[in-house]
Amino acid sequence: MPRSAKTRADALLHPLRVKILAQLALGGQLRTSDIAGAIGEAANKISYHIAKLEEAGAVVRVARSGDQRETWWQIPDGGVAIHDDEVSREQLPTLAAMAGAYKQEMLLKSLNFTFGREDMPAFQGDRLIGLSEDSARKAATILSTAFKKIAKLADENALTNSPTDVVYFLNAELLPIQPAE
Repeated sequence: MPRSAKTRADALLHPLRVKILAQLALGGQLRTSDIAGAIGEAANKISYHIAKLEEAGAVVRVARSGDQRETWWQIPDGGVAIHDDEVSREQLPTLAAMAGAYKQEMLLKSLNFTFGREDMPAFQGDRLIGLSEDSARKAATILSTAFKKIAKLADENALTNSPTDVVYFLNAELLPIQPAE
């Protein structure tokens, strides 16, 4: 049975599945128990979500010799393509948010950081938007100016090694997208 882009999109619309894919992207071939331990979730819960990802073609089983009680997984060669003409308009904002979450998860894992300090101010927003070329230029200028102001604020107010100091992840993107070829 062919895997539709809608099935792939539906499989990616879950935060835990984004974390699973990030683990596999960083770790290559991993067992279900490896993923569960790294994410901090029960192995049976990870197995359920991996089954959904496998059904969508977002992960594949790896044939390995030795102990057959554990299944090894990896992201398929070439990754997973989702063409926007195969995805409902309602799914696009959520897919954009999941792509942002995946990117963030990958960065944090690669740097060995986790989110913390829920008592500190934070902001996060992801949205798929449509802009004219003129509006896109204005939006890029606004984002660039805000980014530079925040970077300057950080440069002027260096960390003091105080318990109240917090390191933040700052990211700003305004990227044109188009359907995959």
